Amino acid sequence: MLRKLASSSTSNTDVLLFDNEHATMIVTGYETDDIWGFILHAYLVNKTDSDMWFDVEEAKLNGIDCDPYWGETVCAGKKAYVEIDWSTYSLESAEISMDAISSIEILMEVSDDEDYMKDAYVEESYVIN
Repeated sequence: MLRKLASSSTSNTDVLLFDNEHATMIVTGYETDDIWGFILHAYLVNKTDSDMWFDVEEAKLNGIDCDPYWGETVCAGKKAYVEIDWSTYSLESAEISMDAISSIEILMEVSDDEDYMKDAYVEESYVIN
């Protein structure tokens, strides 16, 4: 279930997308903004000794293709709170009302930030309702 963001602290409604020996991603909530659009908040953990690139390769909002054009580098052994933004322009172009978003499907790819030839640490689709 999507949870309107109340604070940056963790909650029992957080959604764990993945947690393996290399990386973790937890969706902590969302908010809407008339300028920035739809914002998904997430917590990322890099468990490796290399910098890591987290990227949304593809996304669907309510089943409609709409990509956030987002990626984030997390340094070796570090954690980060991030915002994944879908712009108001992207939402309007896809005819999606940001106040009516009830389902998000994202194809996440997590890879080594310095060696793109390495196999991805994560390459999988996730659905958040």
